[in-house]
Amino acid sequence: MLLLAALGVAAALVLVMVASAGARPAQAQNSTGTTITVNTTDDEDNTDGDCSLREAIKAANTNRAADGCPAGSRTGEDAIGFALSSSAATITLGSTLPTITGTAGLVIDGGTQADVTVSGDDKVQVFNTDWGAKLALRNLAVVHGKATGSTSGAGIYSRGTLEVSNSTFSQNNAELQSGGGIESVGQGTLTVSNSTFSKNNAGHTGGGIDSWTNLTVSNSTFSENDSLGGGIAIRDAQLTVSNSTFSVNNAGGGFGGGIYNGSGTARISSTILDGDPSGRNCYNYAGAVTTDGGYNIEDANSCGFSQANNSQPNTDPGFEKDGQGNPVLKDNGGPTKTIALLPTSPAIDQGKSFGATTDQRGETRPHDYAKVQDAPNGDASDIGAFELTITNTAPDAIDDSASTQEDTPLDVAVLDNDTDPDTGDALTVTEVSDPAHGQAAVKDDKKTVEYTPDEHYNGPEDTFTYTVKDALGETDTAKVTITVSAVNDAPEADAQSVSTTEDAEKA
Repeated sequence: MLLLAALGVAAALVLVMVASAGARPAQAQNSTGTTITVNTTDDEDNTDGDCSLREAIKAANTNRAADGCPAGSRTGEDAIGFALSSSAATITLGSTLPTITGTAGLVIDGGTQADVTVSGDDKVQVFNTDWGAKLALRNLAVVHGKATGSTSGAGIYSRGTLEVSNSTFSQNNAELQSGGGIESVGQGTLTVSNSTFSKNNAGHTGGGIDSWTNLTVSNSTFSENDSLGGGIAIRDAQLTVSNSTFSVNNAGGGFGGGIYNGSGTARISSTILDGDPSGRNCYNYAGAVTTDGGYNIEDANSCGFSQANNSQPNTDPGFEKDGQGNPVLKDNGGPTKTIALLPTSPAIDQGKSFGATTDQRGETRPHDYAKVQDAPNGDASDIGAFELTITNTAPDAIDDSASTQEDTPLDVAVLDNDTDPDTGDALTVTEVSDPAHGQAAVKDDKKTVEYTPDEHYNGPEDTFTYTVKDALGETDTAKVTITVSAVNDAPEADAQSVSTTEDAEKA
């Protein structure tokens, strides 16, 4: 470090993690830098000939060889790849990794499947950067970090510029301070994309992220984070959020389960905020300003969203849920877990991409459903981090037959034998044709048709058709055949009157 200070040289570090057996190519390299290969998951700094993550960072920081790691470059970006015995490798730390010092840029890249995990083992902070350092984390999982005492940022404490993409921060805990997942301070910026923050906790503010620097979030999911500002807390800074999902984040006292705006400015667009137990997904402290950028959904009305901006306050977003009714964060494809939308979600085609060409999983945006009317001035993207991409299959309406007696109405449950290949796709009857010898009408339940035969009609075959529609507008038609059996009508005696003259003989 003294040598670096004397020379005024800022080492650049690029960490690219590539699993061996089915190895992934390095994602961030520079031909002017040094390629360093990490070949062990052991957290070590010794002379056994291996190259650990700790030793790789040391080599890049000092520009000197460290055990089996070659010296980092003084002038270019270093690339550190991983050749490990397992494609899903976990590095468990015994102490916080060396403070990252390079101002030219640090990239730690776990490869295309984000299956390299760095764990603090619920004992230590994971990453720490020096003032002015530049760090990019890509395709990594940062888990079980712990910040104690006056320390913030259990996953990362950043004092420079930080970029996070295709990564997961889970179960990190800043016990007494802020930033369970990330604490960002200094003069840099923080950018988060295509990433998931789940079950992170902070004793003060920002369960997922606490930021004193300008923060941009896109295509990301915040789920079950806990703190004042469970998902995100910002201070005197700018926050821009787009195409993201906040679900069941909790804030003590109801101060912004999703987003807590301390004294900054926030703009939220094409984003879902749902499930804060207090009903306050957003909270503005005195002087803070949050702007509705349009195309948002909130299950309450705490964020200031307006229908005039094509937003939907007081609206259930229609997430896929478990048996207890909780939104499900799971592997829906892509490098990170997401919360899926149901085909009936009001978020479908009601958003705007704001430049994003894919969702958090890498699925193309937009995926337009022709049967769903798009939001005005939108581009048919779905609201939130998840773009529904299933192919909707039309329902299969099956012909029905039923019987009734003359002059007796009949309810026909026409949907009982109809099916839809898309499991869970609700079906409804939208219209019926007129039978030749009676009337047919769809009942209020949208599942049953009431048939009423004409008076005194009976016969073996009166028919009508009905149309069934699924949740996304696909339809099919079937025929109903009604047999109306005759009944023995009682004879009708007509009253008659006659007249005659007095003493006349009756006929």
